[in-house]
Amino acid sequence: EKYLRGKCIIIVLSIIMCMLVPAREIRAANKNLTSSQIATYFNNKVGTSVPQASCLAFIADGFQSLGAVRSSACCAYNYGSSHIVSTSMENIPIGADVFLNWNANYGYTKYVCGTCGQYCHHIGVYVGDGYVVHTSGGKVIKTLLSKLVGSWNMDFRGWGYHGNVTIEGSGSTPPVTTYTLQNTGVTNITDTT
Repeated sequence: EKYLRGKCIIIVLSIIMCMLVPAREIRAANKNLTSSQIATYFNNKVGTSVPQASCLAFIADGFQSLGAVRSSACCAYNYGSSHIVSTSMENIPIGADVFLNWNANYGYTKYVCGTCGQYCHHIGVYVGDGYVVHTSGGKVIKTLLSKLVGSWNMDFRGWGYHGNVTIEGSGSTPPVTTYTLQNTGVTNITDTT
């Protein structure tokens, strides 16, 4: 009887420990960053080499370097499905992830995710003034969002916050400055903190 009681206590304690570990991990995953920290980090990566088809890995590595918990999503499409908060090209806060779909009409759908079976599509980080830092052709580049949607023939899917990262000062209504994207006539609003 003593043996069984001891075994039951061990089992109950194990269950309690298993329940506490995820809660602790969630608390550890929250990371406050300023839009300036995020933009500076990603702008400083422009021109560096990366493996082909590594847009999500590049973004996840960047946020991990800034102290956030690394994303474990299988592809940019899958990640966007759980992180998009707006499908509008307006009000994109600096530091937000930007999700784009390669347009099938232009043959850009060659990368299929081996895990979820979806086309992987694309992700970058909005760094302000209409620009997104992302990867292409094995390099980190900075491109106007209007150009990605225009001459690159990508479909804007939306934007969202990276994992459990909180961009300080952005809140639900970020401090904003209004400007017009070059050659588009689109007025965009962005966080300037």
